[in-house]
Amino acid sequence: IMDTPRPDQVRAPHPEAAAASEEECMELLEMILGALGRDALGLGSSIDHPRESDEWKKMSLDEKYQFFAPIWRVMRAENMTAEEVKDQINHVALAVKQGSSASDMRSHSFSGKLLNSQVVYFRAAERGACDYVDDGRHNGRPHGVCWVDLCQDLEVVDVPGDHFSLLRQEPKDMSIIVNALKRKLIPLGWKEQVRRQRKEYKMTQEELQDLDRYLEDMGVKDDNLRHRLQGALPWVDEEDLAKASTASSSTLPAIIRLNNPSASGSALPPLFVVHDAAGGLGGMRGAFSHMERPCYGLLLQEATLKASLQTVPDLAALYLAAIRSRRARGPYVIGGVGMGCVIAYEVAAQLQARREVVEVALMFEDSQLREAWVVSRQPWFRLCKLIERERPDVDVAEYVSQGLMLAHEGPERQMEYILSLAPAHMERRQWDELIREASQDGGASGYGWEETLSAWVALYPLTASGGAKQPKLSEFIVTMHSLENLDRQLEHLSAAFKPPGDGQAAWDEAVNGIISRVSFFKHLTSRYKPGALFRGEPLFLHTDSSCTARDIAAGWAAASLKPIGMFLQPAVACRLEGRGPGAAKGVAGQIEFAIASAVRRLSTAREARSRSLALEQGRAFSPGGPPRRQDVTVLATALNEHCAESQYALSSPNAILSQRGGIGRTGGPLTSLPAWVVHDEKGDTGGFVKRMAEALPFPCYGLSMGPGAQACASIDDLASGYADLIVGMQPQGPYLIAGCSLVGCVLAFCVGCRLERRGTGAGLILLDGACTLPSIPLHEPMWYGLFYSLREMGTLKAGIGDFVERMRAASTPAEQLQKLRTYKPAQGVDDDRWRARHPSYNQL
Repeated sequence: IMDTPRPDQVRAPHPEAAAASEEECMELLEMILGALGRDALGLGSSIDHPRESDEWKKMSLDEKYQFFAPIWRVMRAENMTAEEVKDQINHVALAVKQGSSASDMRSHSFSGKLLNSQVVYFRAAERGACDYVDDGRHNGRPHGVCWVDLCQDLEVVDVPGDHFSLLRQEPKDMSIIVNALKRKLIPLGWKEQVRRQRKEYKMTQEELQDLDRYLEDMGVKDDNLRHRLQGALPWVDEEDLAKASTASSSTLPAIIRLNNPSASGSALPPLFVVHDAAGGLGGMRGAFSHMERPCYGLLLQEATLKASLQTVPDLAALYLAAIRSRRARGPYVIGGVGMGCVIAYEVAAQLQARREVVEVALMFEDSQLREAWVVSRQPWFRLCKLIERERPDVDVAEYVSQGLMLAHEGPERQMEYILSLAPAHMERRQWDELIREASQDGGASGYGWEETLSAWVALYPLTASGGAKQPKLSEFIVTMHSLENLDRQLEHLSAAFKPPGDGQAAWDEAVNGIISRVSFFKHLTSRYKPGALFRGEPLFLHTDSSCTARDIAAGWAAASLKPIGMFLQPAVACRLEGRGPGAAKGVAGQIEFAIASAVRRLSTAREARSRSLALEQGRAFSPGGPPRRQDVTVLATALNEHCAESQYALSSPNAILSQRGGIGRTGGPLTSLPAWVVHDEKGDTGGFVKRMAEALPFPCYGLSMGPGAQACASIDDLASGYADLIVGMQPQGPYLIAGCSLVGCVLAFCVGCRLERRGTGAGLILLDGACTLPSIPLHEPMWYGLFYSLREMGTLKAGIGDFVERMRAASTPAEQLQKLRTYKPAQGVDDDRWRARHPSYNQL
């Protein structure tokens, strides 16, 4: 949908109108000129928009019609006088005012809702181009987003330009629309085979004469116009079309069968694994061959590397197309190795956006990259070049061996060893200062170092191809690090490990291919920012004995997971026991067990959500139908679009945001870890809390009391109910709890304590409150609830003390209610809604 308004966004018609006013005719005329923009310059106009032209503002009414007449003639393909143009404008303006045209959208009512179709809405960033349409963003029908009422799968993409120039822009702006369409169409089988031609198309003499004759009939006098039109004509060569019809999908990733499952295993959802940057599987191929379920590897082809792919979503769309070519419908299990985890995450998210079932995503570490990264973080490694420079007499192999041995004893023991290597010509104090300063500079780090280390790990398998004995990975990394530059490193690689029978050209091509792949993956993945959350359970599978959620969030080895580290939260890390070929079958069993456990956790959480989750309207639901309201103690409400229960997503491509700050939202989500917001004294999370949550870049759920909460005897009872609800909906910690105002913050603190007693980590955010009630006398929570409600409605300006004093001056609840009515808004709230919002004193 290209910025189209819904009928209820268009100005209401007046069927009884007999004529259009002069202002309404000029509104139509100016809107047409504004819509044409600079295209009107080639049709006899000297301005590109009347609102920006002093020339236009100085014209009389007749002069404006004389000015507009040539443009209208071309639009209507009819030569007419200025007076006839004026009559037609009046006729059209009246039809618009009355809504009398058969094609007027205001006469249409939608008869249903799209349940299974993907809907992409391209929303013009510049508002107000069409005077008849209310294209506001924050009203009752926000432009673009309001279409969510008519479909279940809506993505809104903000693009530069206004309503009329949306499809007539420069290539860099048009590419936003093109790339969004590619992302949707490629998984459905669309392939780009024919591109726009750069060579100029030559019209025949007969075509030129026909064009000149037409423009002359329309009263357009511009000798250069036909040349501009000729240069702008889109065209394609018939020969290219013929080639495209027989072209193969060479850019799709290759699909490699990794196992032969049994008949029972074949019924399980298949696992598709995205290879790492070098095209490997991180040593997991043996385990994949023993998997019960069908298992496939996805390998990027050289043609894809040469394609003009700009983003991870573009690349993921190709992987998705390859997956669907093998299995058209879900359910699926998606996996990735090393940097391939980033691509796998986007593939899983895109499949879910297409209503496919992907409950589990497997993120396999690249164990060799982690080993190299751990080595590169050690003090002995970071100081290796300094030792070579200051102590050339020290044997490098012995130094590396000693460093590797001391690595298990910790940094302090390594520093003792390095300090003992003081040169004879340097005082011990001077050597100590030199070592301390060098150890504090951080050593090799940053994007360049991460890419370099990743390339060395990818090149390491080549060391087994020559006649020389293959070094340990740590020794290989140290050797490469000791060489001055890339040329020296590649010379060493060739001299030491190139098989004697291989030609130099073939060897260089293989090496350059690996480096290019790593560079390509690193470039794409490092700039990736997920636009949507994966709604299943991501599992991180590793062989490290000290893996923590913080390590995953920080990006793991060489920042290979950094773009998605915060999206794997709450982190579920599974350590795979066993190494070597003999352990492959056992590792495969561990992977299958991890998948089955994740599916069970998701099923349990889904049931908890269905029991406890309340929609914005306050309705609760469960698998067996709505529960009895009086039995519901606590409820959760999805407060923003990042929650799994949201119906639509907003997408603002980074390209727009970098060029035009402030368009739409400030980007996608920042993490998948939800915040659980405890209610204030009113007992709900509406009003300010809801508006705040809508602006936060991560899922937010509001916790509120159900009717059954009256049975709770204490704050601890209520906190226990909330803790049970949170763990049910989010089985895995850590947890993020937020409280609002005095009572809400105390309750949030109690919830956090309950969660910590269960052995899980909890973070606490307090808004306008503290962990305990202050020592000063407080009013009853009822008065705070009423106070905040009235302040939100805008009818109460006094502070809490003055408000409570006035209310307590009334001697009976009836008098108090009478005083409350003085704060009732003059408009917009009838008596029934007022009573529902403010129950009687005893009920409160």
